Amino acid sequence: MSTASLEGEGGLFHLKGQIILANAVQLNQQIEKRLADSSLPARVTLYCSEIELADSSAISLLLAAHRQISPAGKSLHIIGLREQLVNLVKIYGVEWILATSDLKTASPAG
Repeated sequence: MSTASLEGEGGLFHLKGQIILANAVQLNQQIEKRLADSSLPARVTLYCSEIELADSSAISLLLAAHRQISPAGKSLHIIGLREQLVNLVKIYGVEWILATSDLKTASPAG
């Protein structure tokens, strides 16, 4: 199985590794647990520049994170999506998940 992780605290998180179907459920559980913390600030930032490889599972995770955090009156800001993920967001027609994001597309090298 490919490795993926969510690291960080206090509203600043780093999504790392390969986010593919094989590890999406486990990673979604990590994200849900972290975002359920009532002490999170109003703005939660998810840095994505260290995602090495991703499939449509990554889009599902971002959508789930938005669905979880929005009812709590908080916003999710996504930073550093690589062009591959930005293109998937557009293909699936869910550009709204980037509406509150400071999107800075990372180069393939990093």
